[in-house]
Amino acid sequence: MTRVPRPKKRRRRGTGSIFHRKSDGRWVATISRGSRGERQVRASYHRTRAEAEAALAELRARHGPLKASNLTVGAYLERWVRDARDLRPRTRVNYESVVRVHLNPALGIVRLSELSPLHVEAMLARLGPLMAPKTLRNIHLILRRALGQAVRAELIDRNPAAREYVDAPRVIAPEPDALTVAQIARVRALLPGHPLEAHVIVALGTGLRQGEQLGLAWEDVDLPGGRLTVRKALAYISGKYERVEPKTARSRRVVRLAPGVVEALTRHKEALKAAGFMPIETGPVFINTKGTALSGSWLTHAWYRLLDDAGVGRKPWKVLRATFASRLFAEGVPDRAIADLLGHARTATTHGHYVSTGAASNDVEEAIGRLVG
Repeated sequence: MTRVPRPKKRRRRGTGSIFHRKSDGRWVATISRGSRGERQVRASYHRTRAEAEAALAELRARHGPLKASNLTVGAYLERWVRDARDLRPRTRVNYESVVRVHLNPALGIVRLSELSPLHVEAMLARLGPLMAPKTLRNIHLILRRALGQAVRAELIDRNPAAREYVDAPRVIAPEPDALTVAQIARVRALLPGHPLEAHVIVALGTGLRQGEQLGLAWEDVDLPGGRLTVRKALAYISGKYERVEPKTARSRRVVRLAPGVVEALTRHKEALKAAGFMPIETGPVFINTKGTALSGSWLTHAWYRLLDDAGVGRKPWKVLRATFASRLFAEGVPDRAIADLLGHARTATTHGHYVSTGAASNDVEEAIGRLVG
């Protein structure tokens, strides 16, 4: 009677393996994850098989397939925020902070499979009196996004933080805050020769976000052509400033410059040359005394001092972006044109954050010229 060979027992995908490398006699522990075309391999190298087995156990714990039966919310959230794709660096740092400071202390010991809407409601009720509604809504949004991924990974059957189970914390949007015409005049009266002259004129004449403006390099600015290109933004990440990708795909845009903005940037460039900062055709447009990119905190405090001198109540730097949008809207510039200048995909975003009143249609360049000319 012919014996039928027993099929070899296959390893479950994602559990890793150990092999002996003949070239140098070392033992290799390796584990892979992801689908074809996106597979990532983690490996470590050791002198003995025992060391490799210990390393493989650690690799499985960090990168192997998750088991829903004994997985806690805390372990899942830490894994999710570490491995989530398509997060901007600053967003990942923010998510890590929310997980560490708020979500894990409240829900971390609960088994993921046992997490219910009641757990989520109780957490929001405890945190509500301790923070602003917008912060609370952000915490709920991050948890909902993380648990949505858990549903897609078939770790849980439903998302207990979804809107059908838990209402999102209510946030009353404040009225868009912008400088009045009189306040603009007071600020502008102090600008000639002031260290913030170019900063304020550029912000008032382009509507750039603070990070976008501080992330500008001279390679992005075409003064003869009267335009600049937003390619990067300056962000504070893990204790240092870095140039990163802009906030959204729409944020990468070309912005035409009014003559007043071109003149302000030209004077700024000449002042840098006179101060010995060379070469001036490359590198950050706005720099500190060391020649490196200017920090957002310095700009904010200098802006507060300027407002104090102008007799205008202190307002955040972003009020200049709001003023740019509101004045264009008041001049009758179409909603879509303003949204494109600001880098918004939706005109509703522009109205919700920056715009209050308006009139009939006018030319964009003429309107900006009246604002900064």
